[in-house]
Amino acid sequence: MGKLGSRELTAGSDIDLILLYEHNEDAEISDGEKPLYISQYYTCLTQRFVAALSTLTNQGVLYNVDLILRPLGNKGPIAVSFQFFRNYYRKEAWIWEHLALTRARGITGDSDFL
Repeated sequence: MGKLGSRELTAGSDIDLILLYEHNEDAEISDGEKPLYISQYYTCLTQRFVAALSTLTNQGVLYNVDLILRPLGNKGPIAVSFQFFRNYYRKEAWIWEHLALTRARGITGDSDFL
């Protein structure tokens, strides 16, 4: 989203991200070594991803990451499912949130979604 999504990123720009995930609707808990609820798993993964992007290097911070444009803003989860995202933008999103999506671009993921 923002300058990253519209390919106008400069050295001083932050990167606005919305992180979406898709999961098997039947699965509520991950099947890993330490079982987590799916939303909890993606929250932890997102926190690690953002920490890696915003790490301090000898040249300064790599990127300033901004997640405020996600559904529900700071009150919402930092990663949301595709289904939640679709429902939110169909039923609850403000006009300015739809306008912000016009500058969004998929970075990685399923090509059918992007």
